[in-house]
Amino acid sequence: MHRVLNTIVYILLLLSIAPIAEAKDFVIVIDPGHGGKDAGALGMRTNEKSINLNVALKLKRMLERDMDDVKVLMTRDSDRFIPLQKRADFANRKHADIFISIHANSISSKSPAHRRINGAAVYTLGLDRSDTNLSVAMRENEVMKLESDYSTTYEGFDPSSTESYIAFEMMQHKNMD
Repeated sequence: MHRVLNTIVYILLLLSIAPIAEAKDFVIVIDPGHGGKDAGALGMRTNEKSINLNVALKLKRMLERDMDDVKVLMTRDSDRFIPLQKRADFANRKHADIFISIHANSISSKSPAHRRINGAAVYTLGLDRSDTNLSVAMRENEVMKLESDYSTTYEGFDPSSTESYIAFEMMQHKNMD
């Protein structure tokens, strides 16, 4: 089942990129979420940062093998912590056409849904933010607090505050064009 799901996600990614990837200057930046001192979700046998890195490296190899007209870059290729802002700066500096941040969700074993949940979730950055997307963003952005002086780096953005996301979305809308 996982192999089928992986194949479907990969094909969808290829189909979405193929029409616009006409020259080698089409750049994909892959960001394996978490890393170093930020383990992400913890499982009984592994952790999110390791899963994310392995999936990202495999995706990079697949894209390079099947799409020779695309340049694929990684924000990290080993187990090290990279602040969120540096990940975004890297993608912007490299003029990325697509930024793919890979994460592995988790669910508490105490949750009644624990045995029923499976599959994949895909979130895209857009101007609409559902409650689910907001809660995922808030949980993932808590990593900012691991950075020294994060409030200065992110200009007062508080990853725990809904108001910060509203202000951020307004700034994003202004810069979307």
